[in-house]
Amino acid sequence: MVEDIFDSLGLLARENTLCALPGHSSDELTRRLDQLERRLSDDLKPSGGTSREAVKALMDIVSASHYGKALAAAEFFIQMTNRESGELATALTRREDLVIWLDASVALPMLCGKLDRVAGGWVTSESAVELHDALGKRGIKAVVPSVYLEEMAAHLVHAARRYRSCVGVDQSLARSANFYVAHFHAVAQLLGKPATLARFDEFLQDLGLPPDWEAADKQDYYRLRRRIEIALKELFEYYGVGVVRTRSTEAVKLPEEPDRDPIVLRHDRCVARDLEDLTSTEDSNPLLCSEDQWLVRVLSDKDLLALHPAALHDVLHIVRPREEPRRLAALRELAATFSDRAVSIGASVWDLLAELEGPKLSDADLLRRARQFKEAWLRRSSDEKRPRASDWQRFKAADEFGT
Repeated sequence: MVEDIFDSLGLLARENTLCALPGHSSDELTRRLDQLERRLSDDLKPSGGTSREAVKALMDIVSASHYGKALAAAEFFIQMTNRESGELATALTRREDLVIWLDASVALPMLCGKLDRVAGGWVTSESAVELHDALGKRGIKAVVPSVYLEEMAAHLVHAARRYRSCVGVDQSLARSANFYVAHFHAVAQLLGKPATLARFDEFLQDLGLPPDWEAADKQDYYRLRRRIEIALKELFEYYGVGVVRTRSTEAVKLPEEPDRDPIVLRHDRCVARDLEDLTSTEDSNPLLCSEDQWLVRVLSDKDLLALHPAALHDVLHIVRPREEPRRLAALRELAATFSDRAVSIGASVWDLLAELEGPKLSDADLLRRARQFKEAWLRRSSDEKRPRASDWQRFKAADEFGT
């Protein structure tokens, strides 16, 4: 039994390297993790914790082991011999002028982690800061396209507008889709301190939110956002990350665009167009780093360089090694995605409620109903992972979701 589990962990370490590269799916790895969890639950019956926690602990051990890192390195070098990966291999191993473009999903947790502290236990924060350190030690330049700086400023205002009334109400907010909210709650949990509104306001102001943001928001939102962009730019530059102006203002739709804010999609289109223009007309080929699997896949299909931050972190340590301790970030990311499922679903409920109710959640009765809704949604047997506005409206009216 122990040998079978050890073999499964080795297979995960090797195949996870493959799935971290563009053009590969992690669905099979998720299935293998499910099987490993069931095996631990049925045969070993872990005491003092859950089988899911046991899987995460084992993956953490493998990610830091010489065994796991050797397997990952061997698989990576095999993949780099493929024609499809040749340009990526050349850029990562030989080019001294390599520039990494960071989208908001990477740059924002990176900035929060450097300015405040790493949210230990939240792999998104850990990977972003570890990537920042790895790039710096290798002299690789990182920049943020200006449209993503705009997004980060908008997210900061949104955090203040919609989440202040639900600060500290639920631990699952540590996995909120708003990275400011997620970081604040994850750090509070890490330190064992209460997530208070006063501390939340202080955190947002440290990142550039003006104390008079409410009056400024009512008077001229775009001016407020621009003030925050300037503050964020200064913070990024302090930590050695530049900002590059996005040249394109419009671009054609990308394949299989998800259901997202039209402005966010337009930003991705413009960045994709800029990458294409640079690749075809200049002696430059930046690599975009993003947590967004769809965007990484779309750019890779266009023969543009794109990687997930955990994958980039691991690959850099393999092809440009330094004498420094490291863990396999991609393997830890997979384990975290697996172990954080319930928390992430709970966070999606609060994200919906913050969007729909915002400041109204300061009402004690409405907040109580919101908590009941979240618990009812988690108990619900359904393939739907995220609630819709109609689910909340039906629950408010009748204490049930309906059909």
